[in-house]
Amino acid sequence: MIRTLHLTNAYHAHSGGIRTFYRALIDEANRTGRSMRLIVPSERHAVEEVGEHARVFHVRAPRSPWIDPRYRVLFPSQFLLPWRRLVRILRQEQPDLVEVCDKYSLCYLAGVIRRGWIRGLRRPVLVGLGPEAGGLLTYACRETAWLAEPAPDAFAEAVRGVFADVDRRQAIVARAVSRAREYAWPRSAGRFLALYDELVRSVRAHAAALNPARVLRSSPPFAGAAEEA
Repeated sequence: MIRTLHLTNAYHAHSGGIRTFYRALIDEANRTGRSMRLIVPSERHAVEEVGEHARVFHVRAPRSPWIDPRYRVLFPSQFLLPWRRLVRILRQEQPDLVEVCDKYSLCYLAGVIRRGWIRGLRRPVLVGLGPEAGGLLTYACRETAWLAEPAPDAFAEAVRGVFADVDRRQAIVARAVSRAREYAWPRSAGRFLALYDELVRSVRAHAAALNPARVLRSSPPFAGAAEEA
């Protein structure tokens, strides 16, 4: 079974979409019996066991200096220094795939891993997930919603259109309900994890075809140091 490890800064106890997304992935991982790990910033170090197959690592981090202080930020020092907790987690878990959902600081972790700078970590498949990717227009269109330009007159016209044609309204609502079921969290989470399985298998097969001796490679320049308190 493929082991995935996910990292994000867009997470706190009361956050919304990204936290909901990862909780759905955790539920799917437990349902299908696959190993999933999540690393998030927190007030203190902690390990949260979620079901039999998922684990959330809370890593102590400072509050965000930008926008919303409820968020905390894992800065590059968390993975550039070899004794830091985040590095130790990566070595311990040895994931097949590492997914980074961040655009400010954690994104640099992919480069560190790709260059083999974490001693003892086998080279995983690397995936970048944009925290602002997709959005409403990923699944809403004129067949499933009333769309309008961001202007008062256009919005008013769209509202009038909701009530102007009963048959069209009922058809749009029916299609919208069907689309919502298609994008429900359990189904979406299952698709994500299946895609990651396929990606890991594809990368491994390609690497083996090119050079079987280098399918798993680790050539880090960083030596171990004192453990972080």
